[in-house]
Amino acid sequence: GLPLAIEFAAARVRGLAVEDLVARLDARLDLLTSDRRVGDERHRTLRRVIDWSYALLTPDEQAALRALGAFTGAFDLAAAEAVLEPPPGTAADLVVRLVDRSVLHREPGPAPARYRLLESVRAYVHDRSGPGEAALERHTRWVRDLLAAAEPELYGPDEARWAARVTAAVPDLRAAVARARHAGRPEVVAEVTARLWRFACWRLRPDLLRWGAGLPADRSDPDLGMAEVAAASAAWASGDVAGARAAVVKVAEDAATHPVARAAAYEVLGDALTGAGQPNRAAEAYARGVASWQDAARDADATICAANQALARGFVGDETGAQQLLTGVLARAAQIGNPSTTAFARYVEGEVLADLAPDRALAALEDARRLAASVGNDLITGVSLTAAVAVRGRHGPPDPALALYAEALAHWHRTGPQPLLVTTLRNLIVLLVRIGRDRAAAELAATLDTHAGDHPSFGPERRRYETARAALAARLDPGTAAEAVEVGRRRSVRQASVAALAVVTG
Repeated sequence: GLPLAIEFAAARVRGLAVEDLVARLDARLDLLTSDRRVGDERHRTLRRVIDWSYALLTPDEQAALRALGAFTGAFDLAAAEAVLEPPPGTAADLVVRLVDRSVLHREPGPAPARYRLLESVRAYVHDRSGPGEAALERHTRWVRDLLAAAEPELYGPDEARWAARVTAAVPDLRAAVARARHAGRPEVVAEVTARLWRFACWRLRPDLLRWGAGLPADRSDPDLGMAEVAAASAAWASGDVAGARAAVVKVAEDAATHPVARAAAYEVLGDALTGAGQPNRAAEAYARGVASWQDAARDADATICAANQALARGFVGDETGAQQLLTGVLARAAQIGNPSTTAFARYVEGEVLADLAPDRALAALEDARRLAASVGNDLITGVSLTAAVAVRGRHGPPDPALALYAEALAHWHRTGPQPLLVTTLRNLIVLLVRIGRDRAAAELAATLDTHAGDHPSFGPERRRYETARAALAARLDPGTAAEAVEVGRRRSVRQASVAALAVVTG
């Protein structure tokens, strides 16, 4: 946004490699200089250019600019008012004046208007004297107020708008958390992490969940207990199912644990047990989670956990029990009107009906995928897509299923949770065997045998997988099978998924 900074940087490239320049941009104010011997002296360095602009501001404009340096990302006028805290009616005037003086940038887009300090101006503000402790404290208060307002709305009909607000605020949430850690304020870190827990789980943001790691273990405090659960959720997303399970067992079984943290712990324990191939025990954990969510009067959470319980019952072949639970889940989700809750209920419906009524299952999964995508719910979008391609891989022509597998693999490459990627790859092996791509299937199976022991298969999926493996053993000659195993063992799960993507798109 600063043409002069670009001009200075371009001049520096004559003597510096671009990589060297990028590595030193933290010192951009002094690094970006002009070697021209003509022109106004005040234009000789980027620092002098901004100094000149800053000197032209009135004292109240200078104070406002420094305070707005508390923001890391874009902000709206209400956020500016919260951090500036000027007399009523003056914040908007100050913001407009800073935009007019080209030190504050208004971003294009619909109302409400959003503003951003150009990064070089922000660096200048922090290099000069910074926003000041009072402004930084008001910024932290704004972050906490935003999340307090957002948390219930993320479980309601207006989820899309609030999810977008929280997503846009993530750079500022990160800054507030970093300051709180530095200042020894674990209660702030815990509060932010606790309010973000399900939002971060559903958006596949383990970076936000990891904020809960390393905080005091006071499980009677709902925020500290939830932060511990969040850290376990991050471990699960990274593939450490055993670590996640051990962590949430401690939270769930501690008699002092707050009901909200206990409910979340049982839910994550159910996820870990499912990932470890123990759906019966997972169903029990989910049932306890439902009871704890109900004790805490958290209806949406209880509905989501009950959907997980139905899913686990379906995985063990208890279709009657799964459908009975699901009937209540779908009814409650409709009453709540929350897109993610409804999407998850429809996804579970698709899983339960996958082999009983494939066409109805695909309709439910497509509905789940559409709803989840509309609110940025990457988890439900991905699992709905994965379930749909698995159904299509078993029922109907293989070519459309291969195309969808490419989409599913690309989704998990972007979002990253290894347990769900493993599930997708295991289902892909079944389809590859079905269409005679035996060598590719054997390589992929060898990778999963070597690196995915923490994510075993179970139920109908396991039976299909074992049938496919038996077909491979019967059809591949020993030499080809040995070569495929050697190739597969050398690949990581990630590398194997890249190779699988090449197979399904080739």
